[in-house]
Amino acid sequence: AGIASSAPPWRWHVGVAGTVLGVGLFAAAFPLLWIMASLLTCTEILRALLGVDGCEQAEGSDEDVVLVMPGVCGFIFHQLGMLHYVCEHFDTTRAKLAGVSSGAVGAAMVLHLE
Repeated sequence: AGIASSAPPWRWHVGVAGTVLGVGLFAAAFPLLWIMASLLTCTEILRALLGVDGCEQAEGSDEDVVLVMPGVCGFIFHQLGMLHYVCEHFDTTRAKLAGVSSGAVGAAMVLHLE
């Protein structure tokens, strides 16, 4: 019942060395990541307080609507229900569709419901 490997198991010192290396790399990278995250958060707060917005948000048109549906594994039925609601309440005839895995099933459903 399963696949049996013919490779010998790792020796204990290889496992210990790998664990020490992983913990060491995490410990070395964590302070730098903490500083970067703190600086980015502070600059976002400062930007919000000063009312500085780096980009102008243009109003889109109906031709610019794109429905992007990712693969959602076990949540496909939730995604299909949401797409059914969108198709019933909005005009999706001009929408561009993109879907991967179960999202492709959702894109096909949108095309079917048009």
